[in-house]
Amino acid sequence: AITWSIIKAPPEAHYAIIADGAKATFAAATPGEYEILVTATDAPLGTSSHMTIPIHILKGSSSICHCEEVVLM
Repeated sequence: AITWSIIKAPPEAHYAIIADGAKATFAAATPGEYEILVTATDAPLGTSSHMTIPIHILKGSSSICHCEEVVLM
């Protein structure tokens, strides 16, 4: 299973992440620094891998990020 979560965001930020397995779309209405944590878990083996994705949203810029087919080793 793969989970996506926001672990860093500006104070009072407005954002959303929509995940579908190994793909996710992140959108933010607040400029600033964000960080996404992606965790892949192999339940039968009891192991997991983690990866962080830093995202910087500039004021007045497009605020949608598509993360597709993340591969964790």
